[in-house]
Amino acid sequence: LEIERKNSLALQNEILYDLANNSISFENDFFNNCKKLTEALTKGLNIEYASIWDVKDDQIDCLDCYSSSTGLHQNGSPLLKKHWQPYLDALKANLELVSSNVLLGPFKNEEEIINGYYLKNDIKSAVDIPLKLGEQFKGIICCEHTDTKEWNEQELAFIRHIGNISLALWEQELRKAAERRLYERSEILKVTAEVSQILQKTTNLENSLKLILQKIGDACKSSRVYYFTNEIDKGYFRQIQEWAQDGVKPEIGNPLLQSLEYAKIGKYYHELLEGRPFQFVISDIKDPEHYQRLFLQNIKSQLVIPVKSKENLLGYIGFDDCNAERIWSEN
Repeated sequence: LEIERKNSLALQNEILYDLANNSISFENDFFNNCKKLTEALTKGLNIEYASIWDVKDDQIDCLDCYSSSTGLHQNGSPLLKKHWQPYLDALKANLELVSSNVLLGPFKNEEEIINGYYLKNDIKSAVDIPLKLGEQFKGIICCEHTDTKEWNEQELAFIRHIGNISLALWEQELRKAAERRLYERSEILKVTAEVSQILQKTTNLENSLKLILQKIGDACKSSRVYYFTNEIDKGYFRQIQEWAQDGVKPEIGNPLLQSLEYAKIGKYYHELLEGRPFQFVISDIKDPEHYQRLFLQNIKSQLVIPVKSKENLLGYIGFDDCNAERIWSEN
């Protein structure tokens, strides 16, 4: 046992050294770094699963879950916080949850946790350690095995080391995100000023519209930006101008977009009438006809902003992302 413990310690130290000097870089993609950490945990602890979770307002998102037996990384489905509140409360209180047998642990009476997670994934033992940035409960590192296991202090120290690395990476990622938002906001303010100048000087709005859409599209990193005018007397919207990024198929010639009836956009028509911008990703669209219309245009996500004059809906500006199911920022 002593030889085994020393060999295990030597392996863990080797892994930590490699992470610090070779595998992990602040310049790398955050999610790729997470994959390196989950792999390191399964190797250093000789366990089946390791995962890193992000604690959001209403759910817990899996950033990465690695299985040592399959060699696969997965994100998994989000967990609803309301089903995991006792577990989260324990972690929030700075407790490290160490269980050699999860079926006999503190959550043995929590059906969603036991049946919906542990039994479903054949997990017998687990260690869960909270990750905190200052006072903020940011995430969780989970180490799980498909057999009962007595976790020793050496292994817990190894998990804490990995946790500290993940927090440093997380802090760096948040800093990068803040810098990106500032840059994005700066670019959009700059474009807003340029568009205002164009509008002041133009004598023909339709001729200037494509340049305006191009400037907005570049600043927002959209695949397409377009303007639909509201043909009130005819009961439909008509696309009159569009800008498309290089390599993205324009849709200005699509006959379906020359008479987009109010009924075809369903509940979103009322959002436009009320002057409320809205956005969606294609995977959330339930109406088959609406889904097909977006799918045929290769739209992954869309932002729509109504254009009104007093109480009159003049039309709307639309933004498409054809690369990812993007959540459009406040900027």
